Amino acid sequence: MKSSCVSVAVAVALAGTAAAAPRRPAGHFAPAKLDKKQLEIERHIFTAQFYLRQAGDLAGAAREYKAVLALDPENVSASLALASLYLADKKPKLALDVATRLTRKAPKNDEAWLLLARLQAELHDDKAMTASLAKVIALNPENVGAYALLFERALARLEAGDESAKPEALEAARKLMAYSRRQGTLYKLAERAVIKLSGKPVDVVVYDARAAYAAAFDSGEIGEINEHMAVARKGFERCIQLDAAREDCHYQLGLVYSSVKASAAYDPRKALAELALAPSLPAAWVQSAVLLRASDKPALARAALDKALALDRASAIAHVELGILDKLDGKTDAAADHFVAALDADPYGATGERALGELGKIKPNHPRVVQSMMEGRVGGDVFSTERYKAAVGLMEQSLGGVDESAPEKLVIEDIVHKLTDASAVKQQFRVSVLGSRMVNAFALPDGHVYVTRGLIDLMKKKLPQRPIDAGNDALGHILGHELQHVLRRHSVNSSVFQAAVKDAASPLDPAVLTHVTRLQEMDADREGMVMAFLAGYHPRGGIEFMEIMGKELEIPQYLDHPTFDERVAYLTEYWTNDVRYAFVSFRLGVAAMDRGAKLEATDMKQAVAAYNEAIEDFKRYHAMLPSLKEADNDLGIAYTKLGVLAMSADSPLTRWQTRFSLERSSAVNYVGLTRDEESRTRGGDKARLPQQLREAIAAFKEALALDETYSKARLNLAAAYIAANQLDNASAMLAKVEVRGDVTAGDIDLIRGIALAEARSYDKARTAFEHALTSQAAKRAACYNLARTLELAGKNDEAKRAYAQYVKLYPGGPWAKAADDAAAKL
Repeated sequence: MKSSCVSVAVAVALAGTAAAAPRRPAGHFAPAKLDKKQLEIERHIFTAQFYLRQAGDLAGAAREYKAVLALDPENVSASLALASLYLADKKPKLALDVATRLTRKAPKNDEAWLLLARLQAELHDDKAMTASLAKVIALNPENVGAYALLFERALARLEAGDESAKPEALEAARKLMAYSRRQGTLYKLAERAVIKLSGKPVDVVVYDARAAYAAAFDSGEIGEINEHMAVARKGFERCIQLDAAREDCHYQLGLVYSSVKASAAYDPRKALAELALAPSLPAAWVQSAVLLRASDKPALARAALDKALALDRASAIAHVELGILDKLDGKTDAAADHFVAALDADPYGATGERALGELGKIKPNHPRVVQSMMEGRVGGDVFSTERYKAAVGLMEQSLGGVDESAPEKLVIEDIVHKLTDASAVKQQFRVSVLGSRMVNAFALPDGHVYVTRGLIDLMKKKLPQRPIDAGNDALGHILGHELQHVLRRHSVNSSVFQAAVKDAASPLDPAVLTHVTRLQEMDADREGMVMAFLAGYHPRGGIEFMEIMGKELEIPQYLDHPTFDERVAYLTEYWTNDVRYAFVSFRLGVAAMDRGAKLEATDMKQAVAAYNEAIEDFKRYHAMLPSLKEADNDLGIAYTKLGVLAMSADSPLTRWQTRFSLERSSAVNYVGLTRDEESRTRGGDKARLPQQLREAIAAFKEALALDETYSKARLNLAAAYIAANQLDNASAMLAKVEVRGDVTAGDIDLIRGIALAEARSYDKARTAFEHALTSQAAKRAACYNLARTLELAGKNDEAKRAYAQYVKLYPGGPWAKAADDAAAKL
């Protein structure tokens, strides 16, 4: 360490004081009306500030502060400012005269004495400086500037060979650390000095390595990130060479290998190997678990987290990671326990906030979630205006113009069609290729999508094994991202765009057409990834390309974009946690529906709870993957069940056995982020009607809007109409149901028979149920319903025999009891 570093830091701090507006003493308030003299002082101070901030004129500012002192010789703020200006202008003797007069006028002002001490140090008057600093500390024992100056001077003596200065340097550095509130350059310089003066050589190596690692995350360019990471890696490797038993260095080296995917140092295997050499550090086990979960190795991740908790039961991050694993395994209660434990361990920190968010996903009505909740658009047709068209033209011209003959245009159009079809997007998009060599893709708020020649060429160069065709994963993710900007109206809803549009007198700046914020970039990444996946693009595609971009390009700061590594880390977490849990939620919903069906015979309260649980699970799945019809179908069934139970005897379906067509698997299956796992996928009276049945009907209709040929949803909608006593709607829907997939003729005849019987067409109902008897799946319900139809038709003997036959074939359970009771009355 060189003392000049501290000197520069202190000088900069003092010069900053001079440039700042003079501060009024505490407790001083301006009067309601200033007199002539005070107005003149205010004018000179304002002019001085102008010279400093706008013109950079130190001499002009000094003249104005002299004018203030001529009017008010005891003005402390003006004296401080003038002396500091002389010092910055390398006129220390003039500054010393001002500071000396100031200490006489304001002998209890610690900043006046500090300025005098600083000037005395510049003039090498150490004895006078020491006396002035003693005055400063006596007036204010926490004056950071005083300890900075003491530290600087002691360090200079020490580096000159005066070992007696070491205790002084250490004491000053520790005071500096204590009173600088662990912030700023001075704190870091003092902290390093304390380590160097009181520790071992390896400690300084570790400190510098940690500082380089931290600096990597403040860098906006991949070149700087690689430089900092290289320094950090060498430092921790040197630490291990000097002391192989230092687990903290193995842990830190593991972080270097695992933290920044875009960096040259990234190597998960090396990271896991280094982390394993820090077995006594809970954080090392947690970091290992994060890597293992991202690699789809949940059992190994769980084992690592168990070891972390064995070392530290209050590790909030370990509880969060275990909660996520339990969540993905469908163990909701266990996951909730871990999230609560994380909240208890870190109630006000970032990890606690993350735990609360996770808890809200799985148990939105949990007491901790509830407790936490208690404690512009642009009008008119902007896109058809001449201003908008002119801005688009300027943008296209600046990016090499539109290449109408680009062979890739048809490929991009095909990909856009795949994306919109898979997500049931109705909006129309246009596609153009721009001639610019700049690597870019973007979409304007009116739905015009652009890809540059530079981006296409980079993909050909960096991913030669993946042709530029409609199956290109990376291109699918890039375009999904851009479409989401349009669909979610990111640019249009931005304050920048709205302000520009309202300023009708000025041309529209092309830059505002694609202005997005950092959070909107993350949002488009997330939703675009799901959109691409539904269209059949592997989830690894987008991440893979971001890693390439992170190594090739600087971060476009003017768009407030997050770094590519931030986006990769965010998407990896999102896909392996939130998206995966959506698929788990679907399975949990199916299990809850099965549980509810069984409980109807023994515990209706628990059955209702199970159906409500299923609704939450299906809603969670639907929120993540809204274009998949299976979620709408199963959500509709759960709502129908609750609606029927709510209506009780008022609903026809309480009197008939039905077989709802529950989807037991999604049309799309979860795919991990590793390429080895790649599997292409495709994307009654309304006033009296219970809310659950209205929700059910709406859900089935939404499923049919996604796919008009979806027979399961159409048949289930007919059943929901029957439950709601809307027989005409049920009959109309049944007329359109076709045998398709696993919807059999027996399923259709079963529901048709119920509708006919409720309409008192008993002969036709009997025929329908007799047909349904030939279907193995529908046979049980058809057998009971046939007996009931015969009873309603007045054919008591036949009905009695039919009920007896049902009890014989299907003994036990509520329907067998209902059959016995009905037969006994005939």
